[in-house]
Amino acid sequence: MEFKTQTAQQDVLKVYLDSLLQEVLPEVDELKSVVKEEVSPEPAPTISVPVKKVVIPAWATTEFESLLFTAGGLKLSIPLVKSNGILAWDSVDLTPMPGHKLWYLGIISHQGKHVKVIDVLNFVTPSSYKVKPLKDRLQNIVLIEDANWGLACDSITGTLALQRDGVRWRTNRSKRPWLAGTVIEQMCALIDTDEFVRLLSNN
Repeated sequence: MEFKTQTAQQDVLKVYLDSLLQEVLPEVDELKSVVKEEVSPEPAPTISVPVKKVVIPAWATTEFESLLFTAGGLKLSIPLVKSNGILAWDSVDLTPMPGHKLWYLGIISHQGKHVKVIDVLNFVTPSSYKVKPLKDRLQNIVLIEDANWGLACDSITGTLALQRDGVRWRTNRSKRPWLAGTVIEQMCALIDTDEFVRLLSNN
């Protein structure tokens, strides 16, 4: 029974990961579909479909380093320039903060700062995916935004030098604005840390 439950959870996560990495331009596809259905026997005028501009953060205008890590079955990355260090989960003394959301784990003290620690997996995945208990998976904390926030994750898998064309950038970030694009070589989600922190602060 436990094996079946774990497999079901992995299937849910796979569908979610695919939705992150296989993103297309829904507006363009939907418009093309409507045009095709409504076409009449008479010659129809040519319809020009506007293509949205790719949104590229300032830190990606030239070659940049990316820090790769995992959270559950998700492969994630952030621009290395936005990272303020990595802490081992076992080396910190976490103070829980009751009354907050499930993904908000608590606060740790680091170099005179109170760092707010979140569980990345719980924050970015849908509520239908039941994540493993923290003690069974968390190994590291990635510090961002001048070490004001800490992203608790499973493992650090390395760094990768990227050119701008090494990422499939999103054109519409109205949904999941924290997702800047997909690192093509590693097929992992690239996080825009500025947007990520904005969402954390608003929540």
